[in-house]
Amino acid sequence: IPKILSAHDSRSLRAVEMRRCATTWWEKSYYRLRGLVDPRFERLVYPRFDRCVFVAARDVEAARAAVPGVRTALIPNGVDAEHFHPMDVPKEAATLVFHGHLGYLPNVDAVVAFADSIFPLIRRRVPEAVFHVIGAEPHPSVLALRGRPGIRLSADLADLRAAVCAASVYVCRLRHGTGIKNKLLEAMAMGLPVVTHPSAFEGIDGTDGTHMLAAAEPAPFAEHVVRLIQDRDLSARLAAAGRRLVEERYAWVSRAREFEQLYEDVIRERNGRPVNPAARP
Repeated sequence: IPKILSAHDSRSLRAVEMRRCATTWWEKSYYRLRGLVDPRFERLVYPRFDRCVFVAARDVEAARAAVPGVRTALIPNGVDAEHFHPMDVPKEAATLVFHGHLGYLPNVDAVVAFADSIFPLIRRRVPEAVFHVIGAEPHPSVLALRGRPGIRLSADLADLRAAVCAASVYVCRLRHGTGIKNKLLEAMAMGLPVVTHPSAFEGIDGTDGTHMLAAAEPAPFAEHVVRLIQDRDLSARLAAAGRRLVEERYAWVSRAREFEQLYEDVIRERNGRPVNPAARP
């Protein structure tokens, strides 16, 4: 029977990335251990499958490095563009938003780094700016941000869409992690202009300046955010381009077709028939 593993991301690469943003001795020790165990798991499991599917090229490269000869396929994640759509809610002109699981260490690092090194630069120029952080199970480092001027934490929203759509800019200072960042696809689907760290946009087929604004250092990141708050035309252009990108390239119907093609290719191989040369490798 043909077998396909939806691996999503590289386990060994994930262990490395998680260790980089760990802050406690327990977290560092745990992910150091995972760094030893996960490559062994990959070497044991991946060769048993006809294909291992990953969502980003970086994860494909890591899997091939960990398990030479592994047969991989690259199929990015999609987004439900009908569920995540622009909503007609009152806009908060200087509100910045981030959403995600707030116990996940790369998200914790993104939120704390933005709050510490970027948000103060923005508040100097836009004193009324608000940073709205949305997500479940916040890490103690995130909880410690409560009470800081301009920072709002929502950990128990039943439906985050209205709160995200009410913001004027989506900010994602995500420096670590693996796979593709679904939160960015969701934000663009909801019609928000995005400012992101370049590494967070890896795996998304968009262009800096057209679909989002990217910056690695605090000062230019803050400058991008202030510019979007003040320039409504630019904000609207980025938001519209991001929504189109999601509709044209990241709707789940496109991903479904790629999986169907992959299944057909694996069956052809098992039956000794040639694979469709137009299919994704």
